[in-house]
Amino acid sequence: MHTRPERMRAWLSALLAFLVLFGLLKLFNRWSLAGNALEVGTPVAAFSLPDASGKPFRLPPAGREVLINYWASWCHPCVAEMPILQDFARRNAANGTQVVGIALEVKSDSRAWLSAHPVAYPMVFELPSATDSSVSLGNTRGLLPYSVLVGADGRVMATRTGPFADAADLEGWLESAR
Repeated sequence: MHTRPERMRAWLSALLAFLVLFGLLKLFNRWSLAGNALEVGTPVAAFSLPDASGKPFRLPPAGREVLINYWASWCHPCVAEMPILQDFARRNAANGTQVVGIALEVKSDSRAWLSAHPVAYPMVFELPSATDSSVSLGNTRGLLPYSVLVGADGRVMATRTGPFADAADLEGWLESAR
């Protein structure tokens, strides 16, 4: 177990890193939610990430449209949009678009959050890095939340940086991608 001072130092270090990154992004005028690097129609190479039990989970699923949503437990907009994704996932569970969450942080942090706020869609885990799967799927700025819609043919249909405001926002984004 981490002591309170250790947790506080870790939190302050993360906050300082965020502020430095934010400052650099502002300095270089890169703080924009538009212009992700991945073009529509780009084939997505299959990859696997561990699920909660450590088993590999393959993405994208063969023959099914998938909405991949990158998030982290410390990201308020990420967790605020989860009920919207949860509702969408429940309505489309049988044969519609599959939702898969990718927690982009230390696994223990996201697992702790998920134990208090369970979701009905598959969740996999990845450490953030300059070469994580979000970067290869166009998230060159490393901003969260980040979503990618991949068609049943395995090609990118759309990308989005930022949260979905409500169900209508999500549905509108999906419709414009189709």
